[in-house]
Amino acid sequence: MTESKYLENYKLLTKWMLSDLEKVLFRSKANFLCAQSLFNYIEVMGSFIAPYSGCKARFNQFFVTLGKDYQELVNKHNVYEEIRCGLTHEYLPSKRKFSIANPDKKVSYAEIRRLNQCGVKYNKNSGWEIKNGRLYVDFRGAVQRYSRKINSAKHPELKIWFLERCNNINFESIQ
Repeated sequence: MTESKYLENYKLLTKWMLSDLEKVLFRSKANFLCAQSLFNYIEVMGSFIAPYSGCKARFNQFFVTLGKDYQELVNKHNVYEEIRCGLTHEYLPSKRKFSIANPDKKVSYAEIRRLNQCGVKYNKNSGWEIKNGRLYVDFRGAVQRYSRKINSAKHPELKIWFLERCNNINFESIQ
């Protein structure tokens, strides 16, 4: 498969991700489904950055690209185990209290950013707070930044890892 076809399929894959997330976030307001999808998609995106790493490393590799607040969370907490694995395998974040919230109505991305500093917060009294709107906006931004980087001559290693990952999965079957 050619590099251009891999990039075309990647665009289609990320379009599906972002479109599905917008539907569950703004139309159906499916809080749990949206959070679960976001945390799984973060790991999927990390697999293109760290194709030969384990699941936790893949997740962390992309999670930190969402912003400095996310980097701080990874430095202090096991976000992968507690939230991502909890939501995916146990259907609840592990070990701690949690809340998941969506915006009540569709609002602009600028308004979402203004209302919430970070899409994931930890508070020792209330536990994990997941703000799907902000997490989605930050995820969307990170996907867009990564997409530009794999097409940039400044980041040849990202293109190499991207192509290696595409070669190791069923990427040619995306239609």
